[in-house]
Amino acid sequence: MKNLRELDGIIIGEKNTILYKVMELYTKYYNVPLLACTIMACLRHQNTIDIARLSLFFPALLDKSIEDKLSSKYEKVTLSNLLSLYQQSLSNYNSRYYTLLPYFVSSLSLLMDTGAVLLNEGQIINRSNGLFDDMENWRESEKLQKIIITSDILISITEAKSTRALYNLFNVEL
Repeated sequence: MKNLRELDGIIIGEKNTILYKVMELYTKYYNVPLLACTIMACLRHQNTIDIARLSLFFPALLDKSIEDKLSSKYEKVTLSNLLSLYQQSLSNYNSRYYTLLPYFVSSLSLLMDTGAVLLNEGQIINRSNGLFDDMENWRESEKLQKIIITSDILISITEAKSTRALYNLFNVEL
């Protein structure tokens, strides 16, 4: 018997089909609290980050192949080799960016409502007062651990580039 799942009358086929992977991604990775933790992971080592820059990182932070590569401690990753190695993952980056934007806004709204962040002149400011300082010790969530590592690397390999240049490199059209 093939591995089938049914969702609202739509049969989603074997695990290697695109539809199955998309549905798995939506149900597993796009929950607002996890994405809120993703924002806080990016704010751990710097108190402010440009909202446009952080929203651009979300598709990369939630891409399993990029996440696995960046969270691997065995390879040195640069922005140019990330872009060349993951051309297929980055080919639909624009659509994934726009798909994730409402989730990003909801997560940011949740953090603003709880007082963990402040939004001022296009900058997200960390105001969590230590609430998320020990994220590295949250060993229960393997996904969150990978996001923490991935966010640290992604921020460090892109810090020399302007936000405008990054939007061009990742092929995101505004």
